[in-house]
Amino acid sequence: MCFGSFEPFTSGDVKSLNNLGSGIFTQEQLDEIKASDPNLYEQLQSGKYHIITKQTDSGFIDQKVIYKN
Repeated sequence: MCFGSFEPFTSGDVKSLNNLGSGIFTQEQLDEIKASDPNLYEQLQSGKYHIITKQTDSGFIDQKVIYKN
C-alpha cells in the first residue's frame, strides 16, 4: 500500500564546490522559505557543483547533486 502526502521542506543547505571531492566549498543554510523556493536552482552560481539537501519536519531528507552550466 502506498500513502501519498505533501509535506513542505522546512530546512536544508546548499554546498557549492568547484570540483566534486574538493575540500573547499561554500555552504548556505536554507530556511523554510528558501527550502521551498521553486526558483532555488536558477539562483545557484554557474560553473559549480551543488549538493542540495532539504528536510521536512518529520525527518524526510531529499538530497540532489547537480552541475550548473
